Amino acid sequence: SNVSLIAFNGYPAWYKNAGDLSAPNKTWTEFANGVRAEYPSKPFVISETGAGGVYEWSQNKTDARWTLKYQTEIVSRDAEVALTNGNISGVTLWHFFDFKGDDRATTQCGQCDYLPGVEPPI
Repeated sequence: SNVSLIAFNGYPAWYKNAGDLSAPNKTWTEFANGVRAEYPSKPFVISETGAGGVYEWSQNKTDARWTLKYQTEIVSRDAEVALTNGNISGVTLWHFFDFKGDDRATTQCGQCDYLPGVEPPI
């Protein structure tokens, strides 16, 4: 009763249920409905969500994990459910269209070109 709102972080279709593009809708709808049932007077906010994307893979047009297309698909679905579900009052996206942060990272993975079945080091 002392809080202004209820907020959760989550990365459906990224960390959990990777590849399942229906996961954002299922996950956020379940959370929002649960909050509404338990705390009907409190707004629910998605406080952090999104997916990673490798800047150097921007020319890759597949939707393999770590590509910007897959990142876009997840973020679009997160935003869609937040905007269309009346039990969700807001959303904050983890940065979108990842930025290249450090050339030293290429010493760990070599040239960061996309190779099917290979994921970048985390």
